[in-house]
Parts: sequence; structure tokens; C-alpha cells
Amino acid sequence: MTHIWKSLIADSKGAIDEHLDLIIDDLLIQSGSRLWRSREASCLALADILQGRKFGQVII
Repeated sequence: MTHIWKSLIADSKGAIDEHLDLIIDDLLIQSGSRLWRSREASCLALADILQGRKFGQVII
């Protein structure tokens, strides 16, 4: 999956920073899903995307 992401997106950090609010909104919605796979994946993605960010960057 990492190889696919890197082949599609040239600047992944810039793309994530640009769309951070939308990504976090979607991950929060999916963390309440009925499917355990969706909940697990979204919580892991939230942990990954929030790591190393300042508090002011993630406040919506």
C-alpha cells in the first residue's frame, strides 16, 4: 500500500497537511462504524496522522 501511495502522490506530507481537516473528519466518522475493520483501521490511521503534530494543528 505504501508503494501505491508514493507512486500516486509526489509530496505526501504536503498533501496530508493540505487536507488534514477533511482526513481527520472522515477518520473520526469511520471510528464509529459498525464494522470492526473500519474502526480498527481508522483508529490506527488517527494515531499515525496525529503523531508528531502540535495541539493547535489538530484542533478542529
